[in-house]
Amino acid sequence: MLCAAGNGPTPPNAGSVHELGGYRAGEPYGGSVGLGAIGKAMAVRLRAFEMQVLAYDPFVTQEDASKVGATLVPLNELMRRSDFVSMHVHVTSDTRAMIELSSLR
Repeated sequence: MLCAAGNGPTPPNAGSVHELGGYRAGEPYGGSVGLGAIGKAMAVRLRAFEMQVLAYDPFVTQEDASKVGATLVPLNELMRRSDFVSMHVHVTSDTRAMIELSSLR
């Protein structure tokens, strides 16, 4: 993820970061679905690599999200705007199909 965002070392077999789908034009966006302990830890790490962090969690306030540098947005907006998405939710009947394949393209 960091290599593709242009914030990490380029693998030796890649001619350029753009061959990895690089995002050098502007600051990349990382999305976190879930802002529990693991989601918050991920948000802090994404911010350390100068990514904007979008988060979706219906149980967290914007005030709490701001403490880790994240901005709460609706799930469809997170999926549309994020260059990278990580999921940190329990698998339940409500979360099992919350991300549709079409939103990953």
